[in-house]
Amino acid sequence: MTFATIIVNHGTSKIENQKEAIGFLRKKVKEKYKNSLVKSYMASDKIRKKVEDKKLCQDLEEILNECRKKNIKDIRFLMAYVLRGIEYEKVMEKSNQLNKDGFFNFTFTKALLEEENNDEILEFLEDLGERDPSLVIFHGSPRKNLEEFEKFQEKIKKSDKNLYFSSFEDRKFDDLIGEFKEKNIEKLKVIPFLIIVGNHVDKDIEGEKENSYKKVFEENGIKINLVKKSLVLYDKIAEIFVEKLEK
Repeated sequence: MTFATIIVNHGTSKIENQKEAIGFLRKKVKEKYKNSLVKSYMASDKIRKKVEDKKLCQDLEEILNECRKKNIKDIRFLMAYVLRGIEYEKVMEKSNQLNKDGFFNFTFTKALLEEENNDEILEFLEDLGERDPSLVIFHGSPRKNLEEFEKFQEKIKKSDKNLYFSSFEDRKFDDLIGEFKEKNIEKLKVIPFLIIVGNHVDKDIEGEKENSYKKVFEENGIKINLVKKSLVLYDKIAEIFVEKLEK
């Protein structure tokens, strides 16, 4: 066994969604690297404490101790994040704290949005939208000046395939509705750009609270068709993540 892969994501309390998505990604890693030990780590302490399934809620220290016992020093973190934001960097910091003796050689894959992948991700979204008016919704990040995020946002805006952009951090409902009404758009496909669909989809997109996307759009005469699927369940996205292990 030459190296261990630790699939890292923030996690979701929607346990079945977590199992399905990470299980699919784990399968993809095992297909390509048959001799790799593959583990998964939900990085959110808050979510992990709520989860009873021991395989899903292993702590990072526990995973690394297992690798020590097996004398696996090459550890590759498959970082299943859209952006290299605050949560991504917390994982790096915690990992390095657990490797003060230098036993391990850590590598961390880049997040999904990096310039070399952005054209193929845009093409993926255009195909998914099928030229219907489609709103791609990101989580966003409280950290400003994330270059990859801003560049990809511009790519979506310039797409000629009926794609639109929004994020939970900055919804800009007035701008979106104004544009949709100007273009006589009454039906809208909604694509969550989320590693795993969870509570954000249930509450922020199709929930009944006043500022949910569904509520606001329907009040303005726009019906939504929600594509309720985790990003990593698409072959294309899963393959992009697995390819990052080689880099």
